[in-house]
Amino acid sequence: MKKYKIYLSVIFVLFITISWSHPVHISTSHIYYEKAKKGFYFETKIFTNDLQKDIYKTFSKQINLNNITKNERILLLKYLQKNVFIKVQNKIYNHFTLDDIETKNTSVIFKYHFKFTKKPPKILLHFSVLLDLFRDQTDLVIFDYNNIEKGLTFNHSNREYTITLKE
Repeated sequence: MKKYKIYLSVIFVLFITISWSHPVHISTSHIYYEKAKKGFYFETKIFTNDLQKDIYKTFSKQINLNNITKNERILLLKYLQKNVFIKVQNKIYNHFTLDDIETKNTSVIFKYHFKFTKKPPKILLHFSVLLDLFRDQTDLVIFDYNNIEKGLTFNHSNREYTITLKE
């Protein structure tokens, strides 16, 4: 009986330790509409090691985010185009301009934008960064339009939001 209690105690401690040490799978983004420039501007922050794993899973390529080559920049652009896009009247817009890639501590920050000749009345925002890698991944997005901020949560079962752009 005593051995049984010790055995259960060890299992309980291991279970608690494992559950506490589980990493957080999250990315954060800020998206805002720049009226004067007629475009949506994005800033997305992702944990470096998670992004490297997803790049490898998606393209079977290792990538060094501390010293990004031209080919790696193209690969990162393809990754973003696959996972972030705007749909307007059933047309997909994923050919954005990648403005900057910055590594900071354990994260990488992407700055990129889409331009429109005319502001669409409604968009469908698709955001699936790391969602195919981790089942518990959450992408938190702050969408800022006309000085009104809206928090959006993207996860494994919810990868899109329809947003009406009112003046």
